[in-house]
Amino acid sequence: ILQAFVYGYAFALVAAVPALLIVLLYAQDDTIFSDYLTGVGNRKKLEAVLREKIARCSPRRTFSFVLLDVDHFKKINDALGHETGDQVLKAAANLLKSSVRAGDYVTRYGGDEFCLILDVSTRAGLDRVVERVENALEALHRSGALPCRLSFSMGCAVYDCERRPGAEEFLKRVDALMYENKRRKSAQHA
Repeated sequence: ILQAFVYGYAFALVAAVPALLIVLLYAQDDTIFSDYLTGVGNRKKLEAVLREKIARCSPRRTFSFVLLDVDHFKKINDALGHETGDQVLKAAANLLKSSVRAGDYVTRYGGDEFCLILDVSTRAGLDRVVERVENALEALHRSGALPCRLSFSMGCAVYDCERRPGAEEFLKRVDALMYENKRRKSAQHA
């Protein structure tokens, strides 16, 4: 608009520089906090969001956390190759993204582990999300999109805002719940 009224001065160039800087900063921020393979958040994003959720937590508005481990991932890589392993990780990330709401976070914790940070304050709500993930797994298997069966061991908990554990302590608790689930599943198969 200014360009139309002031002849001889290039406002477009002056406005383009800050706009390009903003785009560059946004793109850099996106790559810093994204997992390169799956496109979901990375561990750095997980830690930042978890700290933020804990800081803003109140007894009336807390959050839930799910830690998921792809079962038998090493066997998939060894038997079917790393390309198939990458395909499984991408499928797992897409399945998890489709199972949560837009405001929830899906991150890759590392290797074959993923995390969900959910705006869910009750155990019943958390159980519904876990059920959605399990239903999405069954739909994936019926579709035949993967050359192998995908399953998760899960640990999940609603953050206890009264006790206020730190991020590390909360992660350790959910990790222990996940390994307990993994042991229970192994015992059932044996």
